[in-house]
Amino acid sequence: MASTFVEALSGRQLLVKESSDRPHPFQHLSVTSKKLSSALSDFLDSLEKDEFPPSGDPHPLGPKEELEALAYRAAEVFELYEGLPTALAFPGSKAFRETAADYRSGVSKAGRDFKLLCNSLKHNSNSISTIQYTLANTRRVITAFRLLEATPGEKAMRLNENYHRKGERQRTCTTFLHQLIYGVLRCDYLAANAVAKLLDVKCEPISPSQLTLFNGRLLQRIVGREKIVFSSESTMFDGLELHPELICLRRLEAAVSPEPAEVVTKVLHNGYSLSYPYK
Repeated sequence: MASTFVEALSGRQLLVKESSDRPHPFQHLSVTSKKLSSALSDFLDSLEKDEFPPSGDPHPLGPKEELEALAYRAAEVFELYEGLPTALAFPGSKAFRETAADYRSGVSKAGRDFKLLCNSLKHNSNSISTIQYTLANTRRVITAFRLLEATPGEKAMRLNENYHRKGERQRTCTTFLHQLIYGVLRCDYLAANAVAKLLDVKCEPISPSQLTLFNGRLLQRIVGREKIVFSSESTMFDGLELHPELICLRRLEAAVSPEPAEVVTKVLHNGYSLSYPYK
């Protein structure tokens, strides 16, 4: 999947602000998107190995470490898109004000959960527990996770309800993956739309370039996963569908598990807390 933002910027005569801590958007997106794709691939490998372990003995913590690494890489990409108004010097003119406001609002909404997940893990001593549901009749395995935070005044961890909103008790990994791809591609589209409305200035044109955000094989692995959720998780989510020569971003609907499941919660003891949520 090529970046529409990079395509929109190629050949344009626009001033780009760059520094040692804020590289050119082409370079920055190229590096961060490659790291994100690598983290996505590692997470999918770990997830599939945990659901179909070759030895019959799944990892004791599930894909916890790979999920945390993916959260960090995702946050980096969303922060890049958030910084584009500064890098491209969005004008404060009345004509561009609505475009700029729509851009900032759309990018903030798309990256909200992923930045919250990253910051909660990195700065607030939150942790991830993975949950493995084995459907009783078909023996299919569905993997989900919870973001846990410390309970003030107690040696206990509780559900982070700022992340798990509206009664959600866990989030399935398949839903999470769809939301991530949707969010990044949505930001890329919004960036391309904003660039198209910027006026050229007298400067050297930006060198033509192309950038692949996600390769087709990676997207096929995500789209090919079963979309099944459990009772406390919304069936509706932002995701993607693949068609010949076309990627469609839209609201998708998952099926609620039609059969009972055996549940195994996997959590790494932090050396302090004595209680963790298990249902």
